[in-house]
Amino acid sequence: MPATAQPNKPLALVCGEDDFAVKERARQLYQQWCAEVGGMDHE
Repeated sequence: MPATAQPNKPLALVCGEDDFAVKERARQLYQQWCAEVGGMDHE
């Protein structure tokens, strides 16, 4: 059986008790990823 290809896209699970902190951390990750690929048009 051939090996399956590993995805090269990042995946993050952001969870916690404080909704504001979770939302803020998710926003930080999203902005970091957008900066790495050069904009928000890359999905």
